[in-house]
Amino acid sequence: MLFYKSKLILILSLVTLLLPLNAQITREQFLSVLTHALENNWDFETDRIDVKIKRVELESSKRKYAGFNLDLEMSHKIEDSLRSRTTTSTSAYIRKQWHENSSYKIITSKQFLNNPSKLSLSLNRTTPWNQYQRYKNTVFHDNYQIQDYESYIEVEWKIPLMRDTNNATGLKSYRRNILDLEKQKLAYLENQESFIYDYLIEFYDIALLQEQLSLHSSYINILRSITLVDDADALQINRAIYDFQNNYDEILRDKNTLTKELSLRLDYPKFTYQKIFPKLQVSFSPVANLSEYLRHKNRTLKQIDIDRKLKKIDIAHFKNQTRPDLDLLLQATYKTDKGNTLTTKFDEIRNDYGMALEFKLPIIGQRSSETSLAVAELNRSNNRFFKQKRI
Repeated sequence: MLFYKSKLILILSLVTLLLPLNAQITREQFLSVLTHALENNWDFETDRIDVKIKRVELESSKRKYAGFNLDLEMSHKIEDSLRSRTTTSTSAYIRKQWHENSSYKIITSKQFLNNPSKLSLSLNRTTPWNQYQRYKNTVFHDNYQIQDYESYIEVEWKIPLMRDTNNATGLKSYRRNILDLEKQKLAYLENQESFIYDYLIEFYDIALLQEQLSLHSSYINILRSITLVDDADALQINRAIYDFQNNYDEILRDKNTLTKELSLRLDYPKFTYQKIFPKLQVSFSPVANLSEYLRHKNRTLKQIDIDRKLKKIDIAHFKNQTRPDLDLLLQATYKTDKGNTLTTKFDEIRNDYGMALEFKLPIIGQRSSETSLAVAELNRSNNRFFKQKRI
């Protein structure tokens, strides 16, 4: 069955069989008609749209997981407070305070298609400014300001060593979308090939019917040219001519019906009055290893292989998600901080480097990925059984 599903060999053979001698409908014209039909057939338009949908989904999942992300956070806050206080203490106290703080933070991150690690870069700057008015008892004492300009640049690289984190589901979706697009393309090509195959068969059927009509016409002419004296022989010849004529008329009706149907479906009215003159040319190229040939050429086997790979992606993902968390964090920070307090000024530069291992192991409870893994393995077994039964 698999051998016959590989229709491309038969299609190419039929094309070589239909080389014209003096036909008005040439091989190139007929293939051009089929090409036009492929481009304008609504069934193939939906196939083309399906392929485009899969391509859009692939590009979307790629950007969603591994795209360049850039986020900006900004804020500006103002606070004004006034305190009324009566005391016998001689210490100065803050009666009025003005607080203003501006801050912004830029965060960018990048994930990778070949591994689930995540690289992040952030830039943060805050500029708090405080004004104070102090009193002693009910008498004004002084005013002072405190400023602090703090900024830092931080780089962090998180590398999962056991369980994939950082949107592991997004990475799985991207890998599946690659195969989904390939599978949809195969289905599209298979439909096109079946379309060409079916119409070439009909085209060749018309040529065979045309050849039968020619043979019947030749036999009738031969029988009519026979000169006989015996009435019994003449009656037998006339009966033979009658049978050939009936067969001729039946074949002609079949040919005309098939020709009209084909011309209407392809929107090519020339089929109704033009002839086909096939020239038989047969050449064979034996296949040394049929199994290997079908594995690489047969689209049904390719689709089965893609289905198997899709199941493997799901199973590998869910197996990974049942593992404990063990993440390696690499960090580097450059920080500047300058400003003043009531009594001092400061200007500080600080460089921090760090490495950390984070481990997390659930002791009690079942992860949802364990159920998903069991279902995925059963689906793989069910899919394998169905494919073998189908083959």
